[in-house]
Amino acid sequence: MMEMYIDRLSKEERKNMTNEFLSKEESVVYKKAQRVFIMSLLGIIFGVFVTAFDITRRAGIAHYVLDGALLIFVIIFAYKTHNMKRVELNKYALKKKDGKEKKKK
Repeated sequence: MMEMYIDRLSKEERKNMTNEFLSKEESVVYKKAQRVFIMSLLGIIFGVFVTAFDITRRAGIAHYVLDGALLIFVIIFAYKTHNMKRVELNKYALKKKDGKEKKKK
């Protein structure tokens, strides 16, 4: 994963940037991605629970394959939505940084 501008900020600057970003109208995609990310975390928990249930009940191989596919896709989905949130926040941080530099000149 490539390094982003937001990663180079201090913890307090990043927190302030996130809070400022969430108060803007531009953060609609970020907020929706946050909801999707929470749903994918619930999907991971559900997938682990179902897998454990199938193991204890000695289910067939088809159940294991479906549980594994569910877990893999939900983990990929969670990773992608988390990355999308970081990219949106980074876009805002870069736009704000460029605005500050133009004001200085």
